[in-house]
Amino acid sequence: AGWVDWAWSFHRVAWTMMAAAAVYHGVCTVLWQRTPGKFLAGLRVETLDGSRVPGRLAWWRGLWSATTFVPSVITPLLVTAGWLTTTAGSRRSLADRAAGTRVVRARRR
Repeated sequence: AGWVDWAWSFHRVAWTMMAAAAVYHGVCTVLWQRTPGKFLAGLRVETLDGSRVPGRLAWWRGLWSATTFVPSVITPLLVTAGWLTTTAGSRRSLADRAAGTRVVRARRR
């Protein structure tokens, strides 16, 4: 019975995690152009022409980031395709490609 209860609630947990990740990435990108992890690594998110990411585009990127970070929402094929596109060519993730953004080293002020 315990396993059945977990199986029935798993999709709720997965969707909640995806929603939280989308809000986290969206808010951080809108306010600071980076998440705390990107800040610690000295990175930030910008558009392809080097300008600040507009709010609507930041939310779109956040949603894409959330769906690619939650394995229960996407198929292993998409994860593999995402990894291959990130490691090849311009090294932009699927979220960056969909939103027309890139991650670059942040300039120190």
